[in-house]
Amino acid sequence: MKHLILTVGLLNLISNSIYSQGTLHQLALEEIERLREEMVAISDEIWDYSELSYEEVRSSALIKQTLENHGFATIETAGGITTQFVATYGKEGPVIGLFGEYDADESASNESIPLRKPRSSTNSGHGGHHNLLGVGSLAAALALKKLISEGKLKCRVKYFGTTDEGGIGGKVGLARQGQFDNLDFSIYWHPSPVTRPSTHIWDSIFEFELDITANTPGRIHLEPQNSSPLYYFNHLMTKFDSLKKMINPEIRINYHLKSNSNNLQVYPDSLQVRMIFQHTDQKENAIFYEQSKRLMKSNDFFGIDFRLIRAKHEFIVNRAALKLIEKNMQVLGEIEYSEQEIAFVDQFFEYLDKNGTLRGRPGKLTPETPKKLFGYASDIGEASWFAPEAYFVTTTLPAGASMHHWHGTIFSKHSIGHKGMIYAAKVMTMTIIDYVQDRSIQKRIEEEFQSKTKGYVYRSYK
Repeated sequence: MKHLILTVGLLNLISNSIYSQGTLHQLALEEIERLREEMVAISDEIWDYSELSYEEVRSSALIKQTLENHGFATIETAGGITTQFVATYGKEGPVIGLFGEYDADESASNESIPLRKPRSSTNSGHGGHHNLLGVGSLAAALALKKLISEGKLKCRVKYFGTTDEGGIGGKVGLARQGQFDNLDFSIYWHPSPVTRPSTHIWDSIFEFELDITANTPGRIHLEPQNSSPLYYFNHLMTKFDSLKKMINPEIRINYHLKSNSNNLQVYPDSLQVRMIFQHTDQKENAIFYEQSKRLMKSNDFFGIDFRLIRAKHEFIVNRAALKLIEKNMQVLGEIEYSEQEIAFVDQFFEYLDKNGTLRGRPGKLTPETPKKLFGYASDIGEASWFAPEAYFVTTTLPAGASMHHWHGTIFSKHSIGHKGMIYAAKVMTMTIIDYVQDRSIQKRIEEEFQSKTKGYVYRSYK
């Protein structure tokens, strides 16, 4: 009897103690499976809307309403854009950020069939799979909410609904508004032809326009033709090159010239230049940009009209967080596909081959888990300067199909895309549970973040 009492007492102690990560993982996965049908329906409805950036009125409203129905409090607008919002749930514990996008691509319209057939109702389509992106993060947010509401997890969840990353929209606008200020950790995923954690450092960029006219004042008029806008620009580029050598020779300068003359050699009266400064090191690129601004305001160039279009911060990789993602991908295993799904992919590539549009040899549909993903500049880097951020991709279309194109639209309303979306929701939820439940994990992730951001204070460029 004494032995029985001790055993029962031990069992009660275990049942009343904090849930193990494995148990919480299982509860979360069960909740995501319970939500699967609803999430697929919402994703498909957003696919049907196919609303472009800044026009996602119905798409954003649908996700907002779903969050509110599940008990989230929402901010109606965020970052100055009516189709952006922030939804929150929870009152204590670490603040966790999840990101959703839901804008479609222009000229990507197609039915979800393995051949070219644009929809008659719209010219746009979800070639970039943002209908999956937004709803995958939504599923993770709802699964976490259930654990929080039942007292099994202590954290606060923030779902950031955002639109296009150009101009004042996207995460740049949210950063300016201070929406990332109280984050402790965030996680972002994107649909892809592969499944893997991302270790790529996306670039910092500064994009701006210059207007140069024939009557631009300055001190470099040595010959009559030297008053031309083209001469001013060439002289400016020489100065930029010298400045770049002093700061970092690897900074990339891209530009595109527009003129009121078809022949730049005839010294046009006005010249508009679109320029981009790009580099993987945010600090050095920012120094180069600021000194370039001072140069353009100097006596030589003070008549040049300068307009900043967008500025994106470098994305900071957090390898400690990526180890959690990789571990959870290994636990979940590869996404499994049916014979019908594989046949669908075969029909798609047969169609491309038959019509002479097949580019290279198509890759496997089965996800891979290598160590590196090559990316580009993205506004997701903004949040990574406020708190540690992890990023990964999951397979929603086969390698060889083009994203942000009608190819992608075919798969973003197909079971192949749906499976990648649900898989991503599971990875996010499991990783966040790991983070919230283990203080030693939080410490490792935070220490890496502090070491990489030391000496740099985030600033919004306007």
